[in-house]
Amino acid sequence: MARSINFNTADMSTYGLVVTSPGANLLGQLVSHIQLQDRGYAFRPMREPRRIIVGYSVTGTSLANLDANLDAIKRILTLTEPKKLIFDSLSTRYFNAVLESLEGEYRHATLFQGKLEFICPDPLGYNITEDDHDHSINTNPKTIDEAVAGTGYIAPVYTLTAKNTLTGATIKVENLTTEEELVWVGDLAIDGTLVIDVERWLVSKGVTVDMATVTGEFPRLKPNVTNQIKITGLWVSVTGNLNILYRDTYL
Repeated sequence: MARSINFNTADMSTYGLVVTSPGANLLGQLVSHIQLQDRGYAFRPMREPRRIIVGYSVTGTSLANLDANLDAIKRILTLTEPKKLIFDSLSTRYFNAVLESLEGEYRHATLFQGKLEFICPDPLGYNITEDDHDHSINTNPKTIDEAVAGTGYIAPVYTLTAKNTLTGATIKVENLTTEEELVWVGDLAIDGTLVIDVERWLVSKGVTVDMATVTGEFPRLKPNVTNQIKITGLWVSVTGNLNILYRDTYL
């Protein structure tokens, strides 16, 4: 890309699109409140969908070429579900965006200028690179440190691998930093895995959903600090493993 955008893996500079103002760093919060005569009370804010307004221009070698570029841009951008939107000026992160409107006008036979409006139902930006960290679980309990960047709370995937046969085990995954703890009770074979998908609120034994004994809260990761993750019940006599998979997120 060169001062352009990439949408759903398509480099829009191929079609002569140049971003003149990115408008990606807008953040809104819905703040509900009760107003009394002499004072007011605010409830916990809710983040609104992110609205991205992009100033752009499209060029062509002729009017016919310009129209062909505009047709291609419209075809690529008008999808029915959120896709990755990446700015050349902010190339280390992406947004899950849907085009809301495309408007503009011809300035002359080889130049079209206007604005694109995207809506991101999920308002967070995501790091292009995933963090994928393995930790040995060789004591019971075991607390490990996970240093997290970004500015938004993260919903990771925890994968625990047993290295012994566990019968009727009570496995706890607790983030001491956020005070969120999830508990699962069940059996695991040697090399069996327990997968905790925080974003989907889903616990699986291997590839099979196993939610019947789940209690507690799904433990998120707090941004810009070292999170302390405490694992209880996985280890008996042989070292187990905890894998944490996530992307740093940005408000």
